[in-house]
Amino acid sequence: MALPDSIAWQSPSNRTSGIASASVSTDAGYVGSAINNATNKDQYADIEIEWSFAVAPTANKSLLVYLIRSIDGTNYEDGDASTQPSSPIVLAVSPPADTSTHRRMVARVPIPPQAFKALVWNDGTGQTATVTVTIETYRDEIVD
Repeated sequence: MALPDSIAWQSPSNRTSGIASASVSTDAGYVGSAINNATNKDQYADIEIEWSFAVAPTANKSLLVYLIRSIDGTNYEDGDASTQPSSPIVLAVSPPADTSTHRRMVARVPIPPQAFKALVWNDGTGQTATVTVTIETYRDEIVD
């Protein structure tokens, strides 16, 4: 069997995270809408968080992004507006103490072939954050 000539990425699919200009209070979370990956079976996600504060937050605190998963498409791992997930953090930022708009991104996050949701957790910043999460998913494609 011959080896493939190359392995390329397919064009990414922009997924609706359900987190657009969401208000996330300090020590609370915001859960996005379900992204069903059972059909596309994409392997990876690039995730971007954009945030700002009306009042400068406390320095050295965090905004955290989690992906909470569902095997059956109905029941999700723990994590909601009042419960911080115990699943791994996929993106963490320490916002500067200012009111500017900022963005951070993480690439090639492995994703499951089932449904999942993004959850943003405001970890003690002392202020409400306005947050948007953008998710694009894709998979490798073998090109002969």
